[in-house]
Amino acid sequence: METVLDTIVLSSIPLHIIGKDSPLPISFGTGCIVKYSDRYFLITVAHVTDFENTSTLIYLNRPPENGNSVMYNVGGLTYYHVGTTDQFDIEDENIVDSIINDENSRIDFACCEINGELTINQPEIELEIGKIKKGLKCYVDLDTQIGVPNNELFYAFFGSIKQKKLNETRIESTLTLKYDIKFHRSESNYNVFLVKDIIKDSDDYRGCSGSPIFDENGKFVGLATAVRENTKMVYALKTEDILGFLNYFIGTQENN
Repeated sequence: METVLDTIVLSSIPLHIIGKDSPLPISFGTGCIVKYSDRYFLITVAHVTDFENTSTLIYLNRPPENGNSVMYNVGGLTYYHVGTTDQFDIEDENIVDSIINDENSRIDFACCEINGELTINQPEIELEIGKIKKGLKCYVDLDTQIGVPNNELFYAFFGSIKQKKLNETRIESTLTLKYDIKFHRSESNYNVFLVKDIIKDSDDYRGCSGSPIFDENGKFVGLATAVRENTKMVYALKTEDILGFLNYFIGTQENN
């Protein structure tokens, strides 16, 4: 029987962004595959994926083929802007302030439709609070699995941080589970959550951008978007905005 920990880990999809001239990623992040209106979408944040002449890949955790890792190219992503195209940078606190307080700022969100039969393997991993058995990644059902953040529940998200190049084809990283998180408040298009400890180094979170955040009942409440150093604050794009973007995407596709 799937536990909440399983839901958190199995729903989190690592993303690698590579340039056209190099097999090594230039950016890392996380996303999730959601089912909505009987269609499947990869959703993530724009600042992880929006670079010129790059491809966004999902590592499928299959045995190498011809010495190379097996990856799925998600194709073109769609981005949403409210007024500008400013690049979002998780390290830039002025940009964090901008996305929260400036109604003309960019919404940090990206999506694309994918094949619902995509199979992503999950190797067995041991985490601080439990073990994840070998299995398959899963999708988030936005018709049944959405929650509303409140002060009474705990929240968590999962990702891969501290990526380090080992050689021309291999990257080492550290898996991290952020849990015992509490809802703090809502600001503009984002919900603010508080982690257990003051964030001294954003590298402890870099790579988690785009991670789905779940409550203790396994309900999806948003995408991790940014952290503010020297506080406990993590910003997450609201689920109602995610649904709004997906509805717009579907409507645009149907009208073309």
